[in-house]
Amino acid sequence: TKKRTEAISSILSKLCDAIVHLDANLEIAAPAPQLSALLHIAAHGACLSGRNFLGFLTEDEQSRVQAMFFNAGDGSEERLQDSACACFRDAFGITVRCQVFVATFENLDGSPSFVVGLNEVEERATSSDMELE
Repeated sequence: TKKRTEAISSILSKLCDAIVHLDANLEIAAPAPQLSALLHIAAHGACLSGRNFLGFLTEDEQSRVQAMFFNAGDGSEERLQDSACACFRDAFGITVRCQVFVATFENLDGSPSFVVGLNEVEERATSSDMELE
């Protein structure tokens, strides 16, 4: 499983803006400096470890994205799921629309773990853009 996780992480790191490793509770399991950069979070990426991934999504996206992790199959197989778009909030409260890729792996204890790739898919509105509206 470790070699497969590393292989998928390597592939996604070449294709995506950010890679995030999650445990069975959808908590960030490893330093995530790319996620910090993508969402303009000033804290070092290691500080994100242990934080719930769903907390970075807009409220209306959280249940839909959670279902993406757990509703595709019975959870007993390793798989790369289809991608979906989801909206995150950056440190300034601006919506960041991303394509989300999820690879699921089964740990030795039978619990799932996930490698998530994120690609920003459209330009963000800046504060000056919002003032014009």
